[in-house]
Amino acid sequence: MSQLLGWKDAHYTRENVTQNRPKHPRVPDHIVRIIRQNNTLDYRLYRFAKNRLQQQIQHLTPKQKRDLSRFKKRH
Repeated sequence: MSQLLGWKDAHYTRENVTQNRPKHPRVPDHIVRIIRQNNTLDYRLYRFAKNRLQQQIQHLTPKQKRDLSRFKKRH
């Protein structure tokens, strides 16, 4: 993505991260359905962007895949 956007360095640091974050209770399925119904356009946009990113990752060159792997390990 950094190449696509012309960024020279996509470095970032995580800040304000809770070390021992408590687990949230599981949200019941009927509540998830209500949330999705009330946020249909947001959910569709999220799915579109996620699918597009997955497709772009599948078409990376071997070098780009190695770079991505290194980036994930650092962050």
